[in-house]
Amino acid sequence: MEINELIKIAEYLKLQNVSGELRNLEQRLQGNNIPLILPLVGEFSSGKTSLLNVLTDSKQLEVATKPTTATIYQLHFGQEKQSATIVKADGSEETIESIDKLDNSVLGDIPLVKIYDTSTRVPKELILVDTPGLSSPDPKHKDALINFLPQADALLMTVDCNQQITNSLLRFIEESNLAGRKVYLIVTKCDTKPAADIENIKNYISDNCKLPMEHVICISAQKEELSEFYSLIDKLIKNKKEILISSVNARIESLKILLSENIKQLLKLPNSTEELEEALYKHKDIIKKTNEEIDGLISSVKYSVEEVSEEMIRHYQSLLFQRLDMLLAQKGDNLTAEANTIVNSASALVMTEYRNKITQELSKQAEDSSFFIRSAVTRLDLSNLEGPNSEINIDIDDIGHEMDKNIAKGLQVAAIAAVAVAAFPAAANATISATGITASSVRSASTMASVADTATDVGSILYMRKLRRYSTKMVQAGSKFAENYNTVQNKMSPKVKGVIESLVGKATEHLLAKPKRRRIINDIIEQQLIPDFTFRMEHNINVILSGLQGAISEESEQILAEHSAQISELKNAIEAQNGEYQKKISTLQEYHKTLNYKK
Repeated sequence: MEINELIKIAEYLKLQNVSGELRNLEQRLQGNNIPLILPLVGEFSSGKTSLLNVLTDSKQLEVATKPTTATIYQLHFGQEKQSATIVKADGSEETIESIDKLDNSVLGDIPLVKIYDTSTRVPKELILVDTPGLSSPDPKHKDALINFLPQADALLMTVDCNQQITNSLLRFIEESNLAGRKVYLIVTKCDTKPAADIENIKNYISDNCKLPMEHVICISAQKEELSEFYSLIDKLIKNKKEILISSVNARIESLKILLSENIKQLLKLPNSTEELEEALYKHKDIIKKTNEEIDGLISSVKYSVEEVSEEMIRHYQSLLFQRLDMLLAQKGDNLTAEANTIVNSASALVMTEYRNKITQELSKQAEDSSFFIRSAVTRLDLSNLEGPNSEINIDIDDIGHEMDKNIAKGLQVAAIAAVAVAAFPAAANATISATGITASSVRSASTMASVADTATDVGSILYMRKLRRYSTKMVQAGSKFAENYNTVQNKMSPKVKGVIESLVGKATEHLLAKPKRRRIINDIIEQQLIPDFTFRMEHNINVILSGLQGAISEESEQILAEHSAQISELKNAIEAQNGEYQKKISTLQEYHKTLNYKK
């Protein structure tokens, strides 16, 4: 059957995507220098990207590509200079000078990148394609691969010789053969196995995949042992026209089936205005019930998501109390930074678990729903669910040590006075009074400070024992002695002052700082961190529900609107002209007969 006839049928049915693809297939058959498009398909880490990287001059493919994206990379060899073209979802393009300038952070929504390389290891007539890995849990990866396959002329399947061939790979090969495309299997990393093992692997794959032996080759990209690959390339170039015709005809047959099924559904429609109106009423009833099903699912999902969110809030709170309490039990140099690291890591850990639980819950809720609801749930992207950017903005290290200086001042003055009592009894009575230090003690300060140096060790022991009892009094005494303190301090050596300040710091750390830190951190957890996390989780709930609602509505409206439009068109044709309906039905029947004609 001629392609022009199929294009005519597709346009009559107003299937513009199908007619456009048929025109492209027609151009491929008629062109002289049409390259073969050969995607490399395999599991993650099966050696696809490593092989392609060895074949390029830029050697930047492994840096430029990102395994977590659904982006397809087309490699065009034998170019005059290296460059890359980013093809965006809306069809617009952006060209950059080199692939090492690709920003992986913005490739999440980019469906295609065309890479132009100066290497001549692969002829211009072949375009090799790097695709996302099979068995990916991300539905975008599967969609990207499935959507690209109709453009493929043949498949280069990669298998790591150190891994067991998977069921998903076997199914994929089988389906690809049914689609009429040749499959060439490349066993990678063969330098890690003895030759005898390699032969056993090739035989096993051939037996299970039902492929001819010449379609299985072995390589090592690491050691650039690619002789069998280059032989395969020569074979592909030699059989290029045959491969191209086979793949185009296979795709045409698929489009014929699509057109035939579309007409078959139209011919099942009622043949009178009254029946059509009844069909329209039923169709509207289906839409109504579908919307009720959507509302019921959303309500059920809302309850489940709220339960999961509450569970995660409790989990987050428990992690914070546990991990921050362990931190505060230690004495670190930068507790605030370490505490914020704990806050961020706890949030990231809980959010990863949250996304997994939400995915499981949505799948469970949609199990018994209609097809487009299950499809919407599968495609729902939860990667944008994030925790809050919270941090502790106080200096934790300083908590409980606010009065250390005042306590130290009191102890330093007390040390001078104590030594004065021992060294100068006559002056001591005049020195110590309820109001501070007298003029005579100031004059004797130099002598007393020297004696205090000698008595440092004894004084340290004495005041460490009594510190707990006198610390509060020393804070008050420090204020009274403020006027005379500077004079005494100038006469006291750094060693004495350092010992006293160290003793005060150790004592207050134990008596005041740790308990106070715990109280303040607990308050921050309960009054700041948990409310911030709760608010963010409420936002995430709204994101999940609105995203699910939108995805389901889009899936259902697209399917139901197509049928409604076709029914309405037939109804209008009957009302406008009595014989138009029969004419249209006759045309559809003729097209259906043409599409299903077998020679």
